[in-house]
Amino acid sequence: MIAIFDACTLINLLLSVNDVKYINYAEKIFNEIIIVDKVYTELKDNRNDNGVDEEFKDEYEKIIFSYLNRFIAHSTNQEASDFVKAALNYKKINGEFFSVSHALYTSRFGSEKTSSNHLLEVHFITDDDPATKEFTPFYELNHIGRILCSIDLLIICCFKGLIPKSDVMSYCQALKFLYNKPISELVKELKFLLEKNVIRATKEQMIANTMIQLINELNDETIENLSLLIERNEAKTLLTNNNHLKKLIDNVLKSSFREKIPAINRKREGIEKIWLIDYTN
Repeated sequence: MIAIFDACTLINLLLSVNDVKYINYAEKIFNEIIIVDKVYTELKDNRNDNGVDEEFKDEYEKIIFSYLNRFIAHSTNQEASDFVKAALNYKKINGEFFSVSHALYTSRFGSEKTSSNHLLEVHFITDDDPATKEFTPFYELNHIGRILCSIDLLIICCFKGLIPKSDVMSYCQALKFLYNKPISELVKELKFLLEKNVIRATKEQMIANTMIQLINELNDETIENLSLLIERNEAKTLLTNNNHLKKLIDNVLKSSFREKIPAINRKREGIEKIWLIDYTN
């Protein structure tokens, strides 16, 4: 099997744990990992715009320039690209387009490392929902393989006994925070204030912990429940004593939950229906 990754998926896999471990696991699952030139360029050009934690920035640079570069496919067949563009009337010449074009060619003629065809064996790993919807019918019709998201990849890691189910659940949670920076900033600050004992009053500590719990659930009721919570007297006292929290909460209340949040929740709930073998026995 071959996996072709797009930029957003690689970013999610890296920043969810500030580590390359999930990409390492992908190497164990697939015979070959491919990053097309255009995707690698997107990773390099946008590496400072992805909300990388300060303590991970230097390592993130090393990963992009000294680790991911070994997966680059340096050319995409022009005939395959022209066919995808014409077949889908596709206007955006982006990483997803070149990834699918490369996947089509690889499924028929092999990769830079192989010369045989790989029908049904070339999988495109993307967390871009519009790209998934746009390319899936074409991908299936041409029997290239499957279009998977990063959560699917972790579920496969679970099937292979590389990670426990709890890691998949934790990844889903981290992914939700990656998609909503104001929420991530608020949780980080509340945890810091509690750990450093800045919030000392018991009632205020309870409010702070309740906020963290509400946000961790991150569902359709989160904004409404948070709005109700901050109307309580103890919450008002907490915000008065920690003025900067008010701005962080306002940012959360004004933020719009992307469609990805409920989709991630549905995926997470669906994991309970997956038959997983206990490799420890």
